[in-house]
Amino acid sequence: MRLADSGEVFGHFLIPLTEEESTRVALANAVAKSTRNPAPMRADLTSIAGECDLLLHLYLNDFRIVSDLQAEVIDSYSLATSWIYAIRYEGADNGTNSEGDLEFFVYLRVHRHYYGCYGIAGEKSLLGAIQKELNNHKEELSCRILYSLGWPDLILHGYLVQDLECLRKLVVSLQALSFKTLTSGVKKRQKRELKTPVFIRTITLLGIPTQLTRRRGGRRAPEQAATFAAPLLLARSRPGKTAQAARSLSRRFSRGGASGVTSLAMDGTWDLLVMSDDPDPIPLRAFYESIRRSHRELSQAGVDRTHTHLLTARENDLKSLQTRRKTLNPNVECRPLPDRCSCSQENFEELRSKLKEVKSLLPRGLALTLAHALEMFRHTLRETSNCCDSVGALRAHAQGLGVLLDFALHTRELLEKTPRTKNEQIALLATEISFINDHLVEWCKRAGRVVRERTAGSSARLFLQIDSIVAQRGAIPKILMIAERIMRDFYRQLPLTLHSGRDPLAKRFAAILEPQGNVTSPSLGLVSIPIRYAFALHLVAPQLWHEVGQYVFLAEYSPAQRARVNREIARTPIGYGMTPSRRKLESFKIDFELRGDMFADLLVLCFGFGGNLVDFVDYLASLTANVAKHDNHHSQLWERQVLVLVHRLLFAAQFLKIHHEMQQAGVTTRPEFVGECRLLQERLIARSHLQEKFIRNIVAWLLEVSKSRGWPEQFPIPSNLVTTVAENLTSNVYARCLRDMTYLAFEFRTLSFPASPTKLDRAAWESIEAGQLVELASAESLQAAYLEFYLEELRAQLAGPAAPPRTEQFRKMASLGRSALLHIYRSEVT
Repeated sequence: MRLADSGEVFGHFLIPLTEEESTRVALANAVAKSTRNPAPMRADLTSIAGECDLLLHLYLNDFRIVSDLQAEVIDSYSLATSWIYAIRYEGADNGTNSEGDLEFFVYLRVHRHYYGCYGIAGEKSLLGAIQKELNNHKEELSCRILYSLGWPDLILHGYLVQDLECLRKLVVSLQALSFKTLTSGVKKRQKRELKTPVFIRTITLLGIPTQLTRRRGGRRAPEQAATFAAPLLLARSRPGKTAQAARSLSRRFSRGGASGVTSLAMDGTWDLLVMSDDPDPIPLRAFYESIRRSHRELSQAGVDRTHTHLLTARENDLKSLQTRRKTLNPNVECRPLPDRCSCSQENFEELRSKLKEVKSLLPRGLALTLAHALEMFRHTLRETSNCCDSVGALRAHAQGLGVLLDFALHTRELLEKTPRTKNEQIALLATEISFINDHLVEWCKRAGRVVRERTAGSSARLFLQIDSIVAQRGAIPKILMIAERIMRDFYRQLPLTLHSGRDPLAKRFAAILEPQGNVTSPSLGLVSIPIRYAFALHLVAPQLWHEVGQYVFLAEYSPAQRARVNREIARTPIGYGMTPSRRKLESFKIDFELRGDMFADLLVLCFGFGGNLVDFVDYLASLTANVAKHDNHHSQLWERQVLVLVHRLLFAAQFLKIHHEMQQAGVTTRPEFVGECRLLQERLIARSHLQEKFIRNIVAWLLEVSKSRGWPEQFPIPSNLVTTVAENLTSNVYARCLRDMTYLAFEFRTLSFPASPTKLDRAAWESIEAGQLVELASAESLQAAYLEFYLEELRAQLAGPAAPPRTEQFRKMASLGRSALLHIYRSEVT
């Protein structure tokens, strides 16, 4: 089995009772207006019985098409939408292509300890078991298996050729699949082996296949179509209309083929329950069509909303459906894991205690909001079907809060120790306190977003059961988990001396998707990824590394250097028209932005690209042009951006030169190393001809890159950069950057550049290109795979039309992403 070279998207729409036809037209228009090339290969629509009303099913080879559709669908009357992205397993079906009268979707959530124990072998074993069950119902239904990027892990999609009984048996047989676990929450001697269900949640949807432009008839006449006994209908009525609504529902229910109809008033979310005790099977398509056609009549009778369900089994039926558990035993040596995970026990106790300590130093409203956010994190992890996928991001965002609270405590201590006569120092510290509070406010804003990215579509939240607001959901938490793992693995590569005594194994990073032009860090440890890269994560791997470097600089390296930085800022000349405190603030921001970028660039150069300056220059130059291309603000400031780019490349080139010469000199102690570096830097800066030659070489290199056929023509490289850059080399900010560079050069003195990066063997790459899952043996393998894929795309991008045609890229992204995710589950779930 291999993943297909195309994807599928399921859009669920909750709509007002009388707006099905208008919503159908809006969806048809949205599909027709898709601006991406190519447009969706196929679009189907299903009228759903149950939690939502319509399901739009798209077949496409570029998931980014959906972003255009979402922008167009706002013209519909949809109250809520939920999007699920999926990729089909080729060959994972029961060989039947018949389209029956009823369409079904079964969403399956796999126990995380099953993946944690068996990984790829477990996926293959599970697919084989599902395939076997599908083959047992070959004559009764047609079905395919898809891998989902959202809350479900697997999706079964198909059509009923015969009655609903076969689907009910299929779902029960799938729920009987189990695997070996151990009793959780007891002492080691008391643990015993259990058989735990592989699927922790299943959701089944049924509906009538339709078309966007017109209704599609069934394969058989309504009286011959699939049948089932005991449908029921839930309804919400408007105040004062309950009796009238009940009579109207009973009449419509009877016309649908049911007899012995009973209407019941009820308390709770719904006001009415209408059901039938008719023992004879009812033609389901005719029943559904009758209910759908009556929506306007029901609305006039006072009905606001309806949900149609099927009473799938009575007590006697359940006994006949019972089946023996089938234990899956993938061919993998693995010690059984507990039947329940430990992440639901996370209480963030240490952080809550720290918040109590700093509570009196913060504005009251801000302190309460922070406490409420931590409570939200705790309650989110109580959802056992989703906690394993959420815990990493929530811990990462909580760690960012911990750093900010440490900053607040440290700054407040400095303020209390500062004599009242030191007005300038007090003003600077007060400004920093305000800066920290602003970051805490931003942390609170993003906390809800982090939770939503992990829980949108989870379990019962797969469909929003709200009618009072318009809401849209379409999270892809699995992609964000891979991004977070890429950052975490990069962080672990860095020398321990950069971590200020922290445990790199405990540090995590969180990722969210936002509509912006570039990868940024809106909060410590939280990285925001542009939505356009959601399904092409390899294109931003170096940028994710860069954000890790920014975090290390701000949260771990710079606090240890803060005293030196403050002294140097205090010596900076006062600018014209600026108060001393304002001057210090501006200088502080410029200093940290430039130094942070340079610091992160050097980490990316050394531990991402292995010291390969050629690849690094291509990466940073292409990134600058792409950001300008997608961001009008940056494109208007292109010359300034190029100037910053030259400075950053100059830092990288000088770092490698310093590193090489210090290795050649055999310097081992820090004082000697600093002295030799100072002499080297003085030679470069004092001798203007050497300095300009060095800069000119960087600019010439950039000009060569910009001549590539894939370079955007609207962004030429200016030729007058040398003089400006040479002048900047004598500034105090650049002097501080050189000190940071010296520090890193000494810490990395034992490394050899360019290093030979870890690479996947050719056989593994061929398997990925063929859409097959591949075991990633280590964190290095995961990083190497995404780097190699990135460099391949980068070279093709720069080559432009001259690049050889590249096919099946979608399949490659899908198989690499699925392999990476199963590697993450195998190495992290406990």
